[in-house]
Amino acid sequence: MTQFHLLSLPINLGPLRKWAALRGFGADEGCALHHLLSETFGKGVLQPFRLMVSPGAASGTLYAYTRPDEAALKQVIAESALPDALKACDVAALAAKAMQETWKVRGRLAFDLRVKPLERSRSLRS
Repeated sequence: MTQFHLLSLPINLGPLRKWAALRGFGADEGCALHHLLSETFGKGVLQPFRLMVSPGAASGTLYAYTRPDEAALKQVIAESALPDALKACDVAALAAKAMQETWKVRGRLAFDLRVKPLERSRSLRS
């Protein structure tokens, strides 16, 4: 079994928004971030992910799960990341830690959950 890693990556919101506007993503930051991460690290490499931003802040921290370790991710960035993507991602501050492979029985966990409701089409409604 391949070990999972928890990654943290500072994201600069101004350059992210400029990157998104140039590619036609408009104000949809979530969609823009999804495409930025796919272009920079590869499709599906950082999933699931969550961007944590304090109110009024100019930057935030992206947290994501990934199979590659920190060294492998930095190698991908060095080989293929585009300069405008590097303005949005503070790759010098990228950090990752290996997650444990087994969990204690009856251990306590805390987590944060976000959902995005979707509208059903007529054909799927009961």
